[in-house]
Amino acid sequence: MTTLPSLNLKSPKCTAQLKSGAACPNFARKNGRCRRHGGLSTGPRSVEGKAAVARAQWKHGHYSLEKQKVYRNARYFMRECRAFLRYVESTLPKVGRRKTVIHTVLPLTCPTSEEDMGNFSY
Repeated sequence: MTTLPSLNLKSPKCTAQLKSGAACPNFARKNGRCRRHGGLSTGPRSVEGKAAVARAQWKHGHYSLEKQKVYRNARYFMRECRAFLRYVESTLPKVGRRKTVIHTVLPLTCPTSEEDMGNFSY
């Protein structure tokens, strides 16, 4: 035969009110509410706690400031390369059904570092 744990009937009751208008019949915890009506967390208050939450929320870093800078530089680089190719194609002679003679163009050397990005010209 199993015995039930003794209930302390003098413990305070939960102060939440149910939809029916009656008071919640469960026993309260330290904050005055039961486990169902305890309320939301107020969040971390210390610097270490806030840093731990920030680390826990980090998923992949695709939208981090560093990655945004890399993506912005790559878009700028591609825009400059497309502009350069448009310039080269406009200077080449038109031949037959093809728009330009692409095979006569020398190999393109594009900038590879951020320092070269500022000096990139065509």
